[in-house]
Amino acid sequence: MSVLDLIAVTAILISLMQAAVSQGIDCIVAPYEADSQLAYLSLSGIAQLIVSEDSDLLCFGCDRVRNSGFHQLSSVDIVLRV
Repeated sequence: MSVLDLIAVTAILISLMQAAVSQGIDCIVAPYEADSQLAYLSLSGIAQLIVSEDSDLLCFGCDRVRNSGFHQLSSVDIVLRV
């Protein structure tokens, strides 16, 4: 990924976050890798669904993960039943 790609992705994420906040949706930015922070929010019942580019969050115990990589045309919900 080039620097220009990163700038474009950052602009898209900022726009998405601004739109979410305007609709009353809380947004949190993790300082580094967010997997453990997202798992905590999910397992505590604070977050109902986690959106991620990969399925690493399943290893942290999350039971609802939406996989939506930047290069995919569609997203896939992964729901684990225990």
